[in-house]
Formats: sequence, C-alpha cells, structure tokens
Amino acid sequence: MNSDAGNEESRELYANYFRVGFNSAEFLLDFRRHFEGGPEFFIQRIITAPLHAKELSALLAQSLCSYEERFGKIRESDQEGELNK
Repeated sequence: MNSDAGNEESRELYANYFRVGFNSAEFLLDFRRHFEGGPEFFIQRIITAPLHAKELSALLAQSLCSYEERFGKIRESDQEGELNK
C-alpha cells in the first residue's frame, strides 16, 4: 500500500464508530471513537461526491473479502456492540 503518511498534512487516527449521512450532492462520513463507559469523541468528517462514496464502498468490500480469505471470517457485533462468536 502506497501512503503519503510521511507528509506534514497527514496523520493517523483511530476510529471505531461511524456515521454516514447524505444529501443530493454529497456523502458525509463521520469517524468517531467510543469506548464502553466513556465519552464519544468526534474524530473527523469526510465529505465526498456520491460517485466517490460508491468507489470507496467497492474498495472496502474488496479489501474485506481479501482480508477474510487471508485471516478468516471477521466476527460481527450485535446490537450492544458485543462481538458474536
């Protein structure tokens, strides 16, 4: 994976909670961090065109398939956020 992580404007942030909104012109992707018993922190909002959101969706789907082929199926969380076994 090529990355520009070394440039001054880039930074890595951890997010484990996400919200997606949209209107006729754009998608809003909110990245947040939340741990049980603690406050929720807003991390970053990405605003992108519907076409780019669709491309991101396809890229994530492809990457998840590749991940599961290599490391095994990813467990999903239930409504309370607990991981299913």
